[in-house]
Amino acid sequence: MDDKRFLFGYLFSVSNKLQVVGDLFLGEMTAKQWLLLECIARQSPAHPSLTQLSSTIGSSRQNIKQLALKLQSLGYARIIPAEDDRREVCVALTEKATEFLSSRYLDSTEFLNALFEGLSPAEIDATLHTLKTLDANVHRLHGEFV
Repeated sequence: MDDKRFLFGYLFSVSNKLQVVGDLFLGEMTAKQWLLLECIARQSPAHPSLTQLSSTIGSSRQNIKQLALKLQSLGYARIIPAEDDRREVCVALTEKATEFLSSRYLDSTEFLNALFEGLSPAEIDATLHTLKTLDANVHRLHGEFV
């Protein structure tokens, strides 16, 4: 049980450190803002709703809205009403965001290679499997507590 307690706390510690290093790497935006940009760029439909993004990222709709508003103020995103439901809000990338993601692709690839340096493909697969299992457990627990 002690290993589980340690791992529980360690996940938070690594997450915090990863966010700090990501913020330093990106400079002009935070790692969380970058994650939101990446999710928007890879989502279908082209202009995902705040609700869809909050589900994908695993954060509250309110937090996603705050990130989106900041990205809008920086010129990376536009917040627009959904076409099929005017009560829902969607986020669209601007040309500035598309250019940013394209221009940083090689840098971000080098960053990820440095981050995962020393891990074999098998270790990365095992870590991914473990994190997916933890994510499923968290999702299940969330349903039990809500």
